[in-house]
Amino acid sequence: MYGDYTSSSKLNALFDSIDGAANGSAQALFSSVLSAATAGASDGQLAEVGALKLGNALYVIVDNNANQSFDDRDMVFSLGDRDIYQTALQLHYDSPEVALSGIAAAQHETFA
Repeated sequence: MYGDYTSSSKLNALFDSIDGAANGSAQALFSSVLSAATAGASDGQLAEVGALKLGNALYVIVDNNANQSFDDRDMVFSLGDRDIYQTALQLHYDSPEVALSGIAAAQHETFA
């Protein structure tokens, strides 16, 4: 999780910390916001999948090319107004228990 900026004061402080004039596209703006929210960790330490809550929108960030940096090949989508912590708990995968049973295969001698 990269951060929870649901309060207007935290959200305003986050957007005030970036240079909006330098962002010419939505991708560049989101990249700047993500960099500010992660204190620069999105520029070399990005997780494969992460989440960022901005106001009433929970964004999921997927590092498609596994280069640990947010770039134009990565994917961002919104899950709407969902709690970031509850969503992380619900989406966590728990592998099922695997039970093996059976008989070992008979060993055959090889004749030359």
